[in-house]
Amino acid sequence: IPHAELINRIKESNFKWINSNMTNIDLGDIKLPEYETITVKGGDQTRKVGLLGLLTEDPGLYRPGVFGGATITPVKDEAEKFQKKLCEQEGYDLVLPMTHQVISLDKEFMEYFKGKGIDN
Repeated sequence: IPHAELINRIKESNFKWINSNMTNIDLGDIKLPEYETITVKGGDQTRKVGLLGLLTEDPGLYRPGVFGGATITPVKDEAEKFQKKLCEQEGYDLVLPMTHQVISLDKEFMEYFKGKGIDN
């Protein structure tokens, strides 16, 4: 969709948008979080979970100038960065990436991160 339409859709949405790997996008006065924190309670346990919103960086899927020319950083790199920041430095129990990419890349992503504190 055109960049202006993306901004309109964000403004009219009644849910949170998370932008973990396209931080230089110009959205005017809209500020999207890089991650969202949720707390999950069960019995006598409480877990801190970081949600990521990761958009595929595959240039073959986008027209030139899409997203106002913003840079999309690699999904895997950003997931690793946030896993380190949130789990290792800030005490989160889990990082949960919500990816927007083709299934084959999701499968590769899952295999790469298996057992590393990131669930997909």
